[in-house]
Amino acid sequence: MASAGISLFKSSDGYIVSVSLFSSSDGSTIGTAIKSVAPLSSLLDTVISLLRQWQKSKVKAYLVSVPSAFPADEYYDVLNAITEGTSHYYYDTDANEPETTLAEDAPSVFITHGEAYCATLPHNTTTPTILFLDFYPDRLSSECLSSSFDKGERQTKTIYTHTSPFAQGILDEAALKTVIVVDPKCPFERVVLNNPLPQQLPTVRTFLETHYPGTPIVINTPDVISASTAARLYTRLNLPPQPRRLGQYIVPLPVSIASASGSAITLVPPGYRIPTDERVVLTTSKDNQRSVTVHLLLGNHPFAKDNMALGAAFLEGLKELPKGEARIRVSFGVCVLEGWRNAAAVTLEQVDCEDGVKKAFLFPKFFADLTDDDDRYEVVERGVKVEYDQHSDKVVGKLPE
Repeated sequence: MASAGISLFKSSDGYIVSVSLFSSSDGSTIGTAIKSVAPLSSLLDTVISLLRQWQKSKVKAYLVSVPSAFPADEYYDVLNAITEGTSHYYYDTDANEPETTLAEDAPSVFITHGEAYCATLPHNTTTPTILFLDFYPDRLSSECLSSSFDKGERQTKTIYTHTSPFAQGILDEAALKTVIVVDPKCPFERVVLNNPLPQQLPTVRTFLETHYPGTPIVINTPDVISASTAARLYTRLNLPPQPRRLGQYIVPLPVSIASASGSAITLVPPGYRIPTDERVVLTTSKDNQRSVTVHLLLGNHPFAKDNMALGAAFLEGLKELPKGEARIRVSFGVCVLEGWRNAAAVTLEQVDCEDGVKKAFLFPKFFADLTDDDDRYEVVERGVKVEYDQHSDKVVGKLPE
């Protein structure tokens, strides 16, 4: 199963559509594709044709990113064109009639390009105010957002949106002055340009460098936005449900492992009692990989970068195999003996062969010195039941060297 992000941009004769697929298991990128669409009636067929490039991937859910100030009538026309009134479990490109499910991203299945971009910012980034400019063939729209990290994902608040038509279809300084408003006391952290035409860039850069010198400028293409949308959806679908529980014999924070793709694989879910002895099976990410690195994290956010890095364990001397064939078991234990409350024991072992290498590690202060503020690394109850099977032999991810 995969999570799909779809980005739409207006063009002079229709739309530019980009589709990105993320693996639902570990958040790795399956693929990204872009295509121009003329009539609205061809939009669904175009999306299906792009998805068919990855025949083995069925889409669990998808989310659509559109420009800010997207016209209300066009908004619903596009929604109907993509969904065709269906609401099945997956998007099967081989079915006679496409089966789809949209992401439950209230209040609708659409987010703006700005909201998609903010969802990929690291959670420890200071709360930024970002200006987004979306370029239409005949007008310019702006969206100013503030962003914060809460309840396991990026939340955004709209400060303002403006739209201005071009004079005779040519972007000028007057249009930029209409859509860009900022309080001098709260300057932009950055300006993000969503799919500008090359001939529009000199005017925009000159204006920004004159009125907002030193402000970083980021340019996003449709594939970047669709990937950001897929990342937001992957995060939403993988938020663990368990609330934080503290106690003398409770693991104070969930424990995860960083995969080769940058996702976090839960090893010890929230609320587990001590003693605990959990394990998962992972594999290699490269052909003939002779070593693996297990980066240990505190927290259960879907992306490794959003958790607390606590240490690393290494296993060398692996049997050389094609990527994905080796089996590395990672075992994690915490005991209750006096003086060992904060310690953790980790064992790495290659289990796909009789003489596989094995190595044990001890982290004496793994849970030491945690503060109340560290609970931000744990995602709290989201109302969705997630089953954990820490003793399965099923491979759950890939490890870096």
